[in-house]
Amino acid sequence: MATMLLRLVASLCLLCMVLSVPTEPVEVDTTTSQGVGQRFSLDGFRQWFSQSTTRFVGGGPDKKKVKICEASDWRKASMKLLKEVPATGLFQDLKGTDKWELSGTAIVDEEIYMIFDNLHHIGRAGQRIQYLEPKNVLIESDAPDTGDDSSFESIEYCPDTGTFLMTREAIAHPEKEGVWRASLVEVKVPTSGAYSTVRECPLDYDFSSENKGIEGGSYVAKDGKRYFLGLCEGNYCKGGDEGREPGNGRIIVSSFVQDGDKCMWDVEKVINLPKTLQFQDYADVAILGKNIAIVSQEEAAVWIGDFDIDALDVKGPGNVYHFPRDPECDAIYCNIEGISFIDEYRIVAASDRSKATQHYNCVPHDQSVMIFQLPEPLKPGTKSDDKDASKHGTTSSEM
Repeated sequence: MATMLLRLVASLCLLCMVLSVPTEPVEVDTTTSQGVGQRFSLDGFRQWFSQSTTRFVGGGPDKKKVKICEASDWRKASMKLLKEVPATGLFQDLKGTDKWELSGTAIVDEEIYMIFDNLHHIGRAGQRIQYLEPKNVLIESDAPDTGDDSSFESIEYCPDTGTFLMTREAIAHPEKEGVWRASLVEVKVPTSGAYSTVRECPLDYDFSSENKGIEGGSYVAKDGKRYFLGLCEGNYCKGGDEGREPGNGRIIVSSFVQDGDKCMWDVEKVINLPKTLQFQDYADVAILGKNIAIVSQEEAAVWIGDFDIDALDVKGPGNVYHFPRDPECDAIYCNIEGISFIDEYRIVAASDRSKATQHYNCVPHDQSVMIFQLPEPLKPGTKSDDKDASKHGTTSSEM
């Protein structure tokens, strides 16, 4: 009899749970964070995102704090992990290295080139990122090792010259105290052997913070000119509190100029990124066809909007796509620094070393290379054979 009573109670509880589940998602007014009901939709604020992972649903005594992962259409905004390999698992010869501050990626002929903030090596691995694949190598520089960190933040391929551009975030200005400038190192990477430096040229833009300079970049060649699109790490291209004011991202557009032995990337314009891109920081940028992707470490998310190659401009509103989260909706991909498009369905990403102050959730996925599936294919007009326009490099004829 006791067993039958227990079964009856369990059945009644199950029935109550089923009856209490809402059947229709309820939209949230994202401007006031007010709504009604027990579920909400990302539609309307999937193009807008702040550091907080929670929103309020309902009003008055029924107001409830919910997490973005509980949105009825979360699957439309969450990327899916396809494959992940720590950097230590990629290379058979680790060159005595046990710290991998991955900071940028580029894809050329189905091979991923990667750079590191702390190393002068360039990593090269097959696009399938196979464990200890013999073809995966760390390419050394032919310059003497100074023992200093490289400070490399991004890498772009230049198809018109067959070279790569690697960006140093900020170098002290030789003549102005308290002023820093980014520097672009152009290198030639052979099939085998060490890479060599072709030239190193400053970006003609003054930064007031040495750790909030150029964090990511893209390369475009058109109309006989070479352009570098440098993504500032901080809002307004600044550090401090002002640099963390979301919605004020900047891309500095510069063109290559050479005068005898001197060279420079001369600033032509500064792009104010769309206000719908509500990130506190910006880590890297990638272009594929008419699509541009910008990734944020702080938000553990990617924004994808429109890229106009003729005007060298970025348009919104765009969409925000989140890296996978844990069961509590907390970020686990906390240190994404580099991204590249594989095609209209997938991106490759690289993660920096986690900081000692970060949550332990961040540690398992740091210092790694991973491939993610986008929640939805990129918009029509993307040419799947374009490859990544910013990381493979592009010319206007290819767009």
